[in-house]
Amino acid sequence: MYYIKTSPKVAKLLGHDSDRPVTADGNFLLWEGDMDDVSHDLNDALTQTGSVAITPEEAKSEQRGKSSIPLNDPTNDIYGSKETSVSESGVSTDSSSSAKEATASDDTNTSTDNKESEATV
Repeated sequence: MYYIKTSPKVAKLLGHDSDRPVTADGNFLLWEGDMDDVSHDLNDALTQTGSVAITPEEAKSEQRGKSSIPLNDPTNDIYGSKETSVSESGVSTDSSSSAKEATASDDTNTSTDNKESEATV
């Protein structure tokens, strides 16, 4: 049995972006059967989506952030034309979001974090 490490975009397209584990690097761990929607040939599905098959031990290591096996480039443009990533809150976002929005969000989080830490001192 293998787990399938895949991008947030592939997980979303396959309908598993809310019911499968997320790795420390923001990718998803799917089950082999989840790839049947792409192809009943696992190797073909992996190639089309740029995903990789990993062992249960590797999956645990991925979740703990002890390893990060790189994904491949998808051969099917449907699965790789626009990157998405998962924010710390677990929300999937497009990488085309402006840096300005990300900076504003970081500033807000930082000031909130500072207030919380000041209140607990």
